[in-house]
Amino acid sequence: MLNKDQTNTLISIIDKLEDSPLKDEFLSQLNHLIIKSEEVREQIEPISMKDIYKRFKVPNQNNYKRLTRRNKKSQARNTNIKRK
Repeated sequence: MLNKDQTNTLISIIDKLEDSPLKDEFLSQLNHLIIKSEEVREQIEPISMKDIYKRFKVPNQNNYKRLTRRNKKSQARNTNIKRK
């Protein structure tokens, strides 16, 4: 996909060429790239923040509580091991 600066640069370079079949071919290819870029831009649909948040799973509270208890037990074991 070309941005405007790239497109303008290519046009200025092609414009410096003498009129020939090669220049016509370059212009034709550039035109094809521009049309292709516009088609890609049209296909991109805007996405809302709500849609982005929906894609992420909400953490299960039971899992959170279970992991918190397991973490506390592990910390207590580590503390007991250090004391010995």
